[in-house]
Formats: sequence, structure tokens, C-alpha cells
Amino acid sequence: MVASVSTPLKSSFLFPINSKPFAELASFYSLPSQSEIDLAVGLSTDIKLKSCILILQDTADNVAKQSILSKEAVARYFSRCKGSVIYESLPLSCQVAIDDIMDDMRKLMVENKIDLIISIISKRTSDYLVTSKSPSLADFIAWDYIKNHNWSEKYLKEANFQNWWNKMESLEACQDAVKRANEAMAFANIAGQFKYEIASKVSNLLNISEHVLFDLLEAPRDPSHGDFSIALPRLRLNGNPAQIAADLAKKV
Repeated sequence: MVASVSTPLKSSFLFPINSKPFAELASFYSLPSQSEIDLAVGLSTDIKLKSCILILQDTADNVAKQSILSKEAVARYFSRCKGSVIYESLPLSCQVAIDDIMDDMRKLMVENKIDLIISIISKRTSDYLVTSKSPSLADFIAWDYIKNHNWSEKYLKEANFQNWWNKMESLEACQDAVKRANEAMAFANIAGQFKYEIASKVSNLLNISEHVLFDLLEAPRDPSHGDFSIALPRLRLNGNPAQIAADLAKKV
């Protein structure tokens, strides 16, 4: 059995705008000892941050620090804290099953095989993926993948999936996770979020790094031209900049 990890006195958790931390926060809120963790949650202002980061401060003097990167790693950290009912306190056989399902789903996510992830959920033989009475870490990760990509509506006609989805959505830990993530988004820099959305959409249209576009976005000299603009000549694109701008305006 995997040894339990110690709980930090203070922790800072940042997540990128394109991936809300549903599984991470649901894993945290499922802890019976969550009151022992002072968890600060915020939206990262660094567009280059592609995954969440949990910064642990293990002592009262904040001397020892540890950083944990990625959605799965952060959720797994909380699931291994003492008393966690979604992993740490489960039998070894359940922990092995959880690890196997998470490995399979992570590979399917990379390969964009969404139907196979839904199939894993639909073919389960109990209320949840591993245990019959309560969700495990595997359920939280699957719920997160689906919720972040808005896939649920497409598959809700399938009865077995719908039953699982409704159970997950009704869990207090999941509802608290959604609320906390939305609160962090609400307190973030709205202009920064808007810039990211613009950069992301234009990146797909021009096949240019969103990081480059984000840095080039600026307030136009004429306010009547909107809140943000990009100096297209600086991108050195082939074609007439005015025509390119007109084409983009129709697509964005």
C-alpha cells in the first residue's frame, strides 16, 4: 500500500485558464481532514502554464517547499493524504484498480479517444468505477475530463453513463470543487482571461503559437477599434494585412 503523505500547513494552488481544477479540488474536499490544510486557490496569470501547480509549505516557518505539477499528480496527492476515502483508506486491490483505470484514461485523453473513456464508465458493474458505495479518485478524474471538455450532453442518452454522471454531479465534494473553481475565475484578471481566449482562437486560425499572440495583444490607439488589437505586420504573414484582418474578424 502506498504510504500516506503528510498534510501541509499551507498550500498554494494555481491552475491554467483552459483547465478548471475539478478533480484536484474534489479530491481535496473529499478529505475528512481538509480543515488542517490552508489551501489558497487562484487562476494563474502565466499563459505558458499548461498544467496546475500545487506549492506545499510543510512547516510553520515555510522553510520546506515542494511543488507538484499536473492535474493527475495534484489529485493523487490529496487522495493519499491520511484518511482519504477515495484512495488512501481503500484496500490495495482497489488502489491497483484505480491506478490502472487512471493510466488507461490518461492515454486515451492524449489520443483523443473520448468514446473509449465513456465506454469505461458505461461498462462499470457498480455505481462507481471501482467501489460500489462511494466514488474513488478514478471517478473524480473521469468526471473532470468530461466536464472540462463539455462532453456530458453528448452521452447522457446512454442510461448507465447518465446514472454515473448524475451521481457525480450531486456529490458535495464535486459541487464544492465547481464553486471554488468558479470563484477563483471570478476574482481573476478578466482582461487577462479575455486576452487568452483571443490568442487561443487566433492561434488555431493562423497556426501561430498562442504565447506569441498573447504577448502581441495590446490596446489599440483608437478605442473605437475595440479593447485589443494585434499588429499583423509583426507576424510577417504572407498576404495583405488588411485582408487578413478582415478574414479573421469574420471567423473569430
